[in-house]
Amino acid sequence: MLRLILLGLFMVIMALGAFAVLAMLHWISGPASRPEGGKMPESFRTIAFLVLLVLMFGVTSGVLGAG
Repeated sequence: MLRLILLGLFMVIMALGAFAVLAMLHWISGPASRPEGGKMPESFRTIAFLVLLVLMFGVTSGVLGAG
């Protein structure tokens, strides 16, 4: 059991270290330029959000998903 706890702790430390390295690389490279041209229309965003909600409630209630 102690080995499992130590392995989990090691994995958390490695993940935090990787996150710190990625954050430092992002900070060094500066802000990323954001393209203004590929935005989704508002109507498509609304429809996608509603479909997401329906899928979420369907899966959590058991109506959708593995039978």
